[in-house]
Amino acid sequence: MQIQGLQKLTLLDFPGHVACTVFLAGCDFRCPFCHNGGLVLGSMEPVMDDAGLLAFLIRRQGLLDGVAVPGGEPLLRKKDIIRLCEKHRDMAFHAFTNGTLIDEEFCQEMLRVGNFFVSISVEGFEEANDGRRGRGHFQKALDAMDLLRSHRIPFGVSICYTSRNYKVVTSDEFLDPLISKGCVFAWYFHYMPVGLNADTSLLLTPEQRTYMKDRVREIRGVTGGKELYCIDSISATLYGVMDAFSFTPMPSCRRARIFSVTRPNMGRPHRRS
Repeated sequence: MQIQGLQKLTLLDFPGHVACTVFLAGCDFRCPFCHNGGLVLGSMEPVMDDAGLLAFLIRRQGLLDGVAVPGGEPLLRKKDIIRLCEKHRDMAFHAFTNGTLIDEEFCQEMLRVGNFFVSISVEGFEEANDGRRGRGHFQKALDAMDLLRSHRIPFGVSICYTSRNYKVVTSDEFLDPLISKGCVFAWYFHYMPVGLNADTSLLLTPEQRTYMKDRVREIRGVTGGKELYCIDSISATLYGVMDAFSFTPMPSCRRARIFSVTRPNMGRPHRRS
């Protein structure tokens, strides 16, 4: 699987639960802002082989609730991840993906194993998103969401926010269409300048960071909030967990309610028909 990184313990990627993070190499995109360039190009030395990862997960059975799988593009290895899901039914697996490799066959596999879900990366509306990720990506991401919804598979979005798009990607106009497509949670990651020519003007000011903190809490609010659980990755360990998943339509997963812990002052999540 070209495993180029293993974080043996994380309390961030599955907020409120104990997990590990497995970094997979390779990607079908070449986004200029990617902060995992070494993974995209597969230029780093593997830290272990598939057998080593399997042995690690076996040793951690009963201790780990979940496995986060970023990249690169982890769905280049989706068959390998599905095999891990089969062998570790007591864990939930979560991949961050551009969504272009989600097809009917993969949806059927997700339904079969019941313990694998994804966050699809979007950076704003079509023009802004495709300007960063390549022409046509926005529509492909929406098509993947429609396919997941048609199978009642819960999914989220992963959003990189900058000084230019932070208000757009937290606006009602942007979020409401995603919710209508079945999105139940959103990860917000702040822009990180990488490389000698990185654009530092995209970094948020302290005032903009305060806006994000307040807006994320507003979106999640019991009163006036949306049917969407938002996580600002900077503060995820403080904010709580993805309780949007308590409605999960995939009962075959023994960890189906892994995200169902209710935060203080948070009502029960809405259920979708």
